[in-house]
Amino acid sequence: MLIFKITLSISGDRFCPTEALPFIPNKYVPESFHDADDLTHGAIFYMHPQLFAILGEGVYYEDWFVELLERNFEVFNKYGAEDIELFIEVYYSADQCNFEIFNKAMLKKMSKFNVSYPISVYHLPENEIVNLLE
Repeated sequence: MLIFKITLSISGDRFCPTEALPFIPNKYVPESFHDADDLTHGAIFYMHPQLFAILGEGVYYEDWFVELLERNFEVFNKYGAEDIELFIEVYYSADQCNFEIFNKAMLKKMSKFNVSYPISVYHLPENEIVNLLE
């Protein structure tokens, strides 16, 4: 069994998510956000409404992030966003871990946004993975 979770992080030294949010459709609700100040950069974090996706059933899950960026990149950029990262967490129970997240068409679309893709992979017993889905 293999499941994954993606967290979109958008940040910048002068990024002010509170100014950008009124222009972002309500279907994209951030997990958290904070504006830049003298001590820290501004950032906003998004997770899919369905926290995890199961490998092979994830295209709609992944596309949600592609669509969010395509529709709102200019707004984020206007209000100071500089860095975009899609943190990918993979949880698997088999002996070997093979996967594709974001197919080549999606990667091509997102290449114009200079996205980084940090990935963490965790080997867990299947019952623990099932528990994550509950």
